[in-house]
Amino acid sequence: MTISNRIIPAHILRLYIWDLFKNNTGLQEVNGLVPIVPIEDEPKLEQSGQTYFVYGFAESQSGPFQEIKRGIFSLRYSTQNFSTVGEITTTISRAFENSDHASKQVNLWSSNYGGDSVTDPLRGSADNPFIGIRFTSLEVTYTEGGEPPDSEGAPIEGIINIGYNYISLQTVKQFRPAGTKIRNINGTYTTTTQDEWV
Repeated sequence: MTISNRIIPAHILRLYIWDLFKNNTGLQEVNGLVPIVPIEDEPKLEQSGQTYFVYGFAESQSGPFQEIKRGIFSLRYSTQNFSTVGEITTTISRAFENSDHASKQVNLWSSNYGGDSVTDPLRGSADNPFIGIRFTSLEVTYTEGGEPPDSEGAPIEGIINIGYNYISLQTVKQFRPAGTKIRNINGTYTTTTQDEWV
């Protein structure tokens, strides 16, 4: 199984949320882009007059278990009408209202990422780039917005935060200096003779 170190939980959530919106709202791509972008891509969408999202995230350790990571995925939305605000908040809040069910749904989706198994050989395969990250919980932690804009014609903006915990099978090589003692399976020790990355 190939586990990509280029994928992070925020990438999975971004694409999953876009699929939620495509299947539950009238939202569409903006200027040929998935309208959920990092802050540096906002200029490509902000003059479109269409609904778009800017995302960011932060991560930390999750208590005493190093294997479980914790994060917040934050979406700032910009739209022109209140009915879209309702579609956005309803879709997100219903999709993530039950933490266990939400993480199961996202894990199922990411395990089968891509098209169907006939047209997309990565769907459900060991080469799927999302294999190796598994969510243990997902929930909406904060929602704000939908207030009338300060000036006529200005967009309606809001924020939705989704908290998540996950386990990653991703690994990186670590430096081990010469002279390091390594315990073997049989209980004996071997000492490295040169610096190495393992």
